[in-house]
Amino acid sequence: MSENQMTPEQINIILQTVPLVQERAYDITTIFYQNMLSAHPELNSIFNTTSQRTEHQARALAGALCAYAANINKLDALGPMLELICHKHASLLIEPKQYSIVGKYLIEAMEQVLGEAFTPNIQAAWTTAYWQLAKIMIEKEASLYRQSEEWTTWRDFRIANTKTESSEITSFYLQPVDGKSLPSFAPGQYISVRMDVPGLGYAQARQYSLSDRPNPGQYRISVKREDGFDVKRPSMEAHPGFVSNSLYDMATVGAAAGAIVQVSHPRGDFFLPSA
Repeated sequence: MSENQMTPEQINIILQTVPLVQERAYDITTIFYQNMLSAHPELNSIFNTTSQRTEHQARALAGALCAYAANINKLDALGPMLELICHKHASLLIEPKQYSIVGKYLIEAMEQVLGEAFTPNIQAAWTTAYWQLAKIMIEKEASLYRQSEEWTTWRDFRIANTKTESSEITSFYLQPVDGKSLPSFAPGQYISVRMDVPGLGYAQARQYSLSDRPNPGQYRISVKREDGFDVKRPSMEAHPGFVSNSLYDMATVGAAAGAIVQVSHPRGDFFLPSA
């Protein structure tokens, strides 16, 4: 049996502890992010700060954690969700070594929140379960990187032009600084755009659908200004989108043209039918 393959006993432990973890999942993921980002501030550039502040990221991870545990004996059911996550990870250029950091702080957060209920046997089962999932995702992401070997790092793009589409939406035309031809993409795919955000002190990346036909010389994205109000939780403080609003504001004052942003290879496994 391989190092990351779960025993039948461990699978049963995970299934039996789903209710325990589900009850405190949000607390676990909240503490996980707090501790990990405090110890590794360099990871702030990977995780969405707006989603952190609105609690969306912690809630999303809590849901994914419970879904994985509940399906630990039927992982095929998680196929579509894992494809979605792995494409986004590849778009953010996640590295295998970062899974070790995540695993360490996730298990520690579970121990911190669950206390004595998180017995050594339960901890061992969840640790093995984490690495089983991590191995699957690392392999999927490695496959995606192999499919785009000509472009596996952040690449500098110049904003060549902008076009106002409406009072809230502006299109940005992005051209590679190196002048090399761009790969094609399928309708519905997206790119990650990374830029330094004034006031944060670190870069942030966001995903934007490619909004024009494939063009070897440029990509187009259409960006909506995000006010950050949550209609489901109107009492919560607004958290405007950092990257979208920075781009939008640059275009509004005429400062976008010529600005440099970083872009990753097109990703996304949800394709619209070809015409």
